[in-house]
Amino acid sequence: MVIGQPKQRQIALKHSQKQTLYELIKQCHQEYKWPIDWMCKQVNIARSAYYKWLKHTPSKRELRDQMILERIKSIAKSNNSLFGSPKMTLALNKELEEDEPKIYRRTVARLMCVNYIYTSKARFNKKYRYKASRPEETSANVLNRNFNASKPNEKWCTEL
Repeated sequence: MVIGQPKQRQIALKHSQKQTLYELIKQCHQEYKWPIDWMCKQVNIARSAYYKWLKHTPSKRELRDQMILERIKSIAKSNNSLFGSPKMTLALNKELEEDEPKIYRRTVARLMCVNYIYTSKARFNKKYRYKASRPEETSANVLNRNFNASKPNEKWCTEL
């Protein structure tokens, strides 16, 4: 389920799976009065990790990421998801006020990747590989298609 995804998305998926388990433990404890210690052992989670999650308050980074994500979603909706992370970063930094810190491209790329905000795919032109020969560059036909040699290393041929 997690294999084959970008690393940041793998981390986010594992984190959301743990969040779901914690929510389930909390719900079962409230509804059925099951002991938290027993449930944590069943799902192979440390009891201290559950209590840490229970008392968790969002950090500054989490709050800022949430704010940036809302702005990314609004910009993506307004331009039909045409911007990749570089252009999205430029658009976000144009909206910033003077006292706000700058938003970096990798932050935008991580948030777009984790939240499945895709951009349009860029089409690249095929490289033209044929090299046209000009008359002054064309070699003279010395062999006249007579490739048989009377002794070794008498005639050597190559393609241009």
